[in-house]
Amino acid sequence: MFDLIALEKDALDILNFDGEITDTLTELRKKWGRDIPALFDQRFDDVAMQYMTFEHEDGIQALGQELTTFGWCLYDFDEEDEHLFILLSDKEKAAFEQQCRKADHYFKLMKQRGRAFGQAAKEQPTQPLMPCNDTYFPQDAYYTIQTIAGNFASGIWIAKDEIQQGKFVADLRERPLKPIKVNWEGFHGFTYSPKLDFYAAIYTTKYAQMIIGGKDAASVNDWGKLTPRSMRKLNRLYWCNDYLCTGDEESVLILKMNESGVEDVQRFILSPSDSICRFAIDGLGHLYINRGHSDREILRYENRDLQCQPFRRSSYDELDNSLPVFNTSRLMMIRETSGWDNNHSNLLDLDMMNGCCKIVPLPGLGENLKLHPFINDWVIIYNSGDDFRTDFAQLWNQKSGEILRIRPGMFASCKLNQIAALPDGRIIITTLHTKVGSVIHEPKDFWGFLRLANKPKHLGKWRRYHSLYPDIPRTLPANQQLHIKKNQLVICGKKLIPPFTLEKVTEILGTARIVTKQGARKDSNTNDAQLKPVIYYVWDNLGIQGQVNNNEIENFIICLSRHDHNLAAKSFDGNVLINGRDYIETDWETFGSINTLKLGCFTIFTCLPRCTLENSDEKLKAIIAYYASHIKIYYTPVKLNAKSLKYKLPKGNEPLLKFKNLNFKLAVMNVLMYEKNLIKPKFNIWEFASEYTQRKIDPETEGYDKLIPEAADWFRRYPIPARLASEITEINMDGGDEINCQLAPNWDGEDSLFDIDAIDENELRQFHKLKQVSIFTTNEYNVVSIFRELGIKVVSAYDIPFEMDTKKI
Repeated sequence: MFDLIALEKDALDILNFDGEITDTLTELRKKWGRDIPALFDQRFDDVAMQYMTFEHEDGIQALGQELTTFGWCLYDFDEEDEHLFILLSDKEKAAFEQQCRKADHYFKLMKQRGRAFGQAAKEQPTQPLMPCNDTYFPQDAYYTIQTIAGNFASGIWIAKDEIQQGKFVADLRERPLKPIKVNWEGFHGFTYSPKLDFYAAIYTTKYAQMIIGGKDAASVNDWGKLTPRSMRKLNRLYWCNDYLCTGDEESVLILKMNESGVEDVQRFILSPSDSICRFAIDGLGHLYINRGHSDREILRYENRDLQCQPFRRSSYDELDNSLPVFNTSRLMMIRETSGWDNNHSNLLDLDMMNGCCKIVPLPGLGENLKLHPFINDWVIIYNSGDDFRTDFAQLWNQKSGEILRIRPGMFASCKLNQIAALPDGRIIITTLHTKVGSVIHEPKDFWGFLRLANKPKHLGKWRRYHSLYPDIPRTLPANQQLHIKKNQLVICGKKLIPPFTLEKVTEILGTARIVTKQGARKDSNTNDAQLKPVIYYVWDNLGIQGQVNNNEIENFIICLSRHDHNLAAKSFDGNVLINGRDYIETDWETFGSINTLKLGCFTIFTCLPRCTLENSDEKLKAIIAYYASHIKIYYTPVKLNAKSLKYKLPKGNEPLLKFKNLNFKLAVMNVLMYEKNLIKPKFNIWEFASEYTQRKIDPETEGYDKLIPEAADWFRRYPIPARLASEITEINMDGGDEINCQLAPNWDGEDSLFDIDAIDENELRQFHKLKQVSIFTTNEYNVVSIFRELGIKVVSAYDIPFEMDTKKI
């Protein structure tokens, strides 16, 4: 009999989530290694290496599976948030499990599903190791690197007897390494300016702290003081272009620097706070200051003074964890968003002038990320390195968008500590080892290895927030877009070509909610404005509405935010592009306080986002608020020149034939237009293309496997007088029909492009003199029967009997 209470009390307690399998293996060895030497077999190290990027639970099951090959059973004795492990021999397995079931005590044998007891753990591919030249510090102490700046590393040294310790700097170009022990008390904040080639740091006196610096970090003990007076508690130093910045609990210190040292010093007294000062710059060199977590106010340094920024910092963001976007008023920073299952890390592009922002996800990196310039156009985004299931870092090229992944497995089971590029381009990576300290790795082919070790990857698509920072949601915008092109709208992948008839629009966008409101309209005869009912079609799910006139949508409104005049129940959640560019970054013209532009047959109005409404006029504010809440797209048919009047559709001033199926209408028009010359003009695609102005139509390259859309739309809208129905007595379809050559001039006749695969009894009844047809169809069972029910003889234009007729025989 087993003493289950005693077993539970003596069990190995391991947290269920977020553990590292290499640490769990170490704990198993500490607990049972003396009694079970097999735990030190190399195979367990191999399993831990293979599963270190998997979920913790998967790694434990792999270790448990491997233990079965040595005749041992690893059991979990607790189904809650922590594991209680016990280890028994396979001879005790049956009796133990029987007793647990009888006592209704939870137990779970940790092994892999689908693998037999005694079978080895499933092997997994491992990450290739990065070839490096390794360098160790001298053996007189343990040296741990905390910062790499310029050509130097800085950190803490601890004597082997662990009695003495202090700070050091070391030139990473030297071999062997010759660490220099720093004499300055409380030395920290070691930093470097590539622009000025100047180093700086902080040292501590008995009651305060001061800034020191110099050109050569090797002479750190001879550096001079950069400020005439001390400050209370400095957290770190920030290089922002030529400014060296810091702050304590009650003030901000800004040092204007040059290559020789300090040029000017300014200190600004602030209200006392327990928050540290954080600094950032945008791409134009403007300096911004924030007091940290408890204070969301942003200060801007300009003209040697501090001014309040029009908007505040979001409580989720860290202003200093950012990079400037060259030659713009924007900066990029890390932002966490929440999803349905967990949080996600992202890159936020924020315009400091107006609060406009866009965001892009950073998958595979985990949380609590840091962002730093690396070398040339490369930016490094990295985490703490504690989680082997995520990349330690990713390198992002701001110009090409290329992503290179640095994964923990590239250095076996070692935890990465630092990665940096020296000014001469050499890459330095450090790992931390128990009873050793930091080890320096210099990759032999850093860039080549990263490109071969993983599949090519690029940064995803930026997603625009339509509200202004900081009033943006914690969630990501939807990954969809509305694209305004010269001759068409593409809404969430669905193409709309003008004119926007209600039938066509609802077929593409779906059924709309219809709203009628009183509105002013100009009388076409008197040109006077009159109050008349105005009909709107509203697509609530898209955040889009359209104003109706003469059975067509004459303008679309893309609702960007809530407003009393916006009828859609929700706002459009996604990117809006104009001719391939983000609508905010497009070149607009200014019309008073409104922004407008002309693109092909569209005139577009909005009010670009801005932080504040400087004018106090309430009426103007209301106008700006209205236009800022949406983008309005007016469609104006392009006026045809004199020669283009030939293809202006005739007005239907008499009863017209009605069609539901375009291909049947084309078969009828081929008879009336090309065989009997009863309707005009006789359509010629080359002539039509030369006169069409909304886009360039090229009959040489278009119309292979689909109809030229503008030509098809012309035929679809052509009004055929009902009196001509009597002229249709016979239809004989042929692949070489003239109408086919005009609509698809490069069609090879090998597919069903012009087949009549649908027919409506009502549209067929219009042709009371139609007695015989020869048609192409791939839907004969539904189409042929309708013709025959109306007494119309129908045969296949393929010159073979229909399948339905051969079956009867």
